[in-house]
Amino acid sequence: MGTWVWAWPTSAAPPPLPDPNADAFLQAQPEIAGHAWVKCFDSDTDDASTPAAFHAQCDAFAETVTIARNSLGFTFGGYAEGSWNKDTCCADPANRCRDNDCWYRTASADFIFQLEPEAVRFDPV
Repeated sequence: MGTWVWAWPTSAAPPPLPDPNADAFLQAQPEIAGHAWVKCFDSDTDDASTPAAFHAQCDAFAETVTIARNSLGFTFGGYAEGSWNKDTCCADPANRCRDNDCWYRTASADFIFQLEPEAVRFDPV
């Protein structure tokens, strides 16, 4: 199972995960369109054994798009409007922090999505 922040299971020659710079469904989302996205983490090539590598490589970004594919063939992900950095998160009084960890982050633009087998956007309620 892979995660982009692009990746894939280690099975035989899977198709690449969608590029948020080129995928038509993702580019139709106003939060994603118009940005030049760069890959900050790839679970196939980066150390995915702990969250440390992800945070070291992605916390500096103000917005992220995560794309993953599971063993059942579903491709899915999410858009995060805010940084994953706990200090940035905890500096916002609207967020809930405990022991200097961000437990809840308010961001009205965050959403999750499914790309395969059918492209669908899911907004928070």
